[in-house]
Amino acid sequence: MMTVVINGTTGIDTGTGSLIAADATTPTYLDLFEDTDNGSNYVRLIAPTSIASNRTLTLPDSTGTVALTSNVIGVSQTWTDVTASRSTGTTYTNSTGKPIQVSIQSTLTGSVASAAWFEVGGVVISRVGGSGNVANMPAYVYAIVPDGATYRLNTVSGVTVPAIWAELR
Repeated sequence: MMTVVINGTTGIDTGTGSLIAADATTPTYLDLFEDTDNGSNYVRLIAPTSIASNRTLTLPDSTGTVALTSNVIGVSQTWTDVTASRSTGTTYTNSTGKPIQVSIQSTLTGSVASAAWFEVGGVVISRVGGSGNVANMPAYVYAIVPDGATYRLNTVSGVTVPAIWAELR
């Protein structure tokens, strides 16, 4: 194994990639350039400006995409009660930049056909209700809504306005 120590603003530039050492204002970074037939763009890996201890980034031993945890549902998100700003039959769009989780609780109150169903992107993903006596039957919906997707709660007779509409956003 060979170790190359770079200090100051010295670096290595091979023409197809470069490693620039840290200085007083910039942490070390590594530029990985695209195929030169496609242009001169690059992917830059940058070390943090301050590190409490050594860190290791291990890439998986497989082909694929490394996911950013900032785009994973639940990371840096909190449950928010949006009941006052939501209503049945209205289409909403998830424009948060990441998936959200929706949780809705209503009550079916009809003695004949009453139902509630939830759509994401125009696809019905949950339906509750029936044709018999469903008076006071609770209706729950839980769904993940992808970023950019539309979602709505639809109802047919005998359904109370949602008692709770919460979103993990």
